[in-house]
Amino acid sequence: AAEALGGVAPHLGSAAELARALGPWVAAALIVAAAAWFVWQRRRRVA
Repeated sequence: AAEALGGVAPHLGSAAELARALGPWVAAALIVAAAAWFVWQRRRRVA
């Protein structure tokens, strides 16, 4: 595991920057998806 982490380490900087940039968008997408799934489940149960 340590060797794998050592090989990935140089890429973690850019990955962290990417995650920081995309974080809010990913969170918003998850919230929207969860809300849509919740509504769909309720509609399916009622129907």
